Amino acid sequence: MSEVEWARQFSLPAADMDPAILDVVAGTYGAAVAAALLEHCHAEIAAATSGVVEMIDAWSRQPPSFRTSWHEAFGQAELAIAGESDPVAAAVAIALRLTELGYDGHWHARIPHTHLRVAGMPLGIVERIEASPTAIVADGVQFRFQDGGWTAADRRPRLESVGWDSRIWLLDAATAPQFDAVTPLAVVTPQATEDFRHALDLAERLGYRPWIETVLRALVVAEKEDTTRMASGSTVALSGVVAISHPASLFDILETLVHECAHQYFHLLSRYGAFDDGSDTAHYWSPAARAMRPVHRILVAYHAMANVVVLFDAMREAAVADDGYVDRNIGTVLRKVRELDAPLRGNPALTALGRALYEPLAERVQHLQTGHPSAGRSA
Repeated sequence: MSEVEWARQFSLPAADMDPAILDVVAGTYGAAVAAALLEHCHAEIAAATSGVVEMIDAWSRQPPSFRTSWHEAFGQAELAIAGESDPVAAAVAIALRLTELGYDGHWHARIPHTHLRVAGMPLGIVERIEASPTAIVADGVQFRFQDGGWTAADRRPRLESVGWDSRIWLLDAATAPQFDAVTPLAVVTPQATEDFRHALDLAERLGYRPWIETVLRALVVAEKEDTTRMASGSTVALSGVVAISHPASLFDILETLVHECAHQYFHLLSRYGAFDDGSDTAHYWSPAARAMRPVHRILVAYHAMANVVVLFDAMREAAVADDGYVDRNIGTVLRKVRELDAPLRGNPALTALGRALYEPLAERVQHLQTGHPSAGRSA
């Protein structure tokens, strides 16, 4: 058995995703990123803050936690290490995440104008912030932890949210992180909230709740590219955050949710290792990007689009009244999946990790194409 057999559960929706694996993959990586941020930018962070370095350092030595580390603050830290983001703002974002989740520590900081939020409440553009396990004061506005949750003294509302046990926050232009590929809506409308909620209800009916809930933390509600095309996006630097345009139909939202959550699983597993060994230097046509791409980018696109094929099969099996949506789209999606599959199948450049991501999904798609829909959903 391959030493990365466990990684096969990242290929497509699995009913038995092991939480301990998530802790190891994301938690260990998050702790390493936090430690690297302190090492590379210690002087700058220490000069602008008090208690932040000590809190992050103490946390990074504790057992790894997926819940803590699967957060956009750690992507901000990666960018800061690479010189592409402010290291003080990144360190404060991590410290605020730790405080929000109840980690012990007292700290304060002066930071560049930075958008922050805690427990779904936007702090706005903050310059001064101090925190303890039970209180946060951001530019004079106090937030207190009481009765098991955070509340604001000025009674500011929380962001709109959808989802189940774990809230998925809906972000607009004032609260969204920087996304190069999309433009956030000025305001998340009640109709957008309702439409995303209905899409998640259908996802739950189809058995996708655990798969989506595990990785999705926030949705940037974006403008459409034009009157017909959906706009969406994910980036490795924004763990748990995806962008999806609105207005859109129920089934467009559902398909795009699955596509973007597949990217989240790809980015998550990439924390563990490489999907190819670099020996295949060729570029291949990607119908998704309409451009030539290296093999690892082909795998990114394949993983997302083949998961849409699996979704369409689930919709047919559940007899979803989709007004012909699957019938209109399945042919185009399958054609693109076949094009993406060609350079991956049997490619010796794929590592064991890359094969663990590719093979279960390829087997499922092949099974569906031969006219034998699978009864189960786990890999």
